[in-house]
Amino acid sequence: MDIRVAIDRESGEHETFRRWKSGAGRSRPAGNPTRKSCCLKRRKRSPDAQIDEYIEQPIPSIEFGRIGAQAAKQVILQKVRGR
Repeated sequence: MDIRVAIDRESGEHETFRRWKSGAGRSRPAGNPTRKSCCLKRRKRSPDAQIDEYIEQPIPSIEFGRIGAQAAKQVILQKVRGR
């Protein structure tokens, strides 16, 4: 699952979105009914999406405790520093 989090730097509020690339024109592997039904559901949610365009759906945010927030901060700092 691809997740995007939008953070308001002023207030610290955040929103979480599940996202995926639309693939209305792509061919799907035969014999995988789960994947086919999943693609049909996505197409119903966003019928005007272009091929290879990201579609986003808001999802509930998970509240982090103090330790979880510190761990997330460390991961973000490592990524920013390039390690």
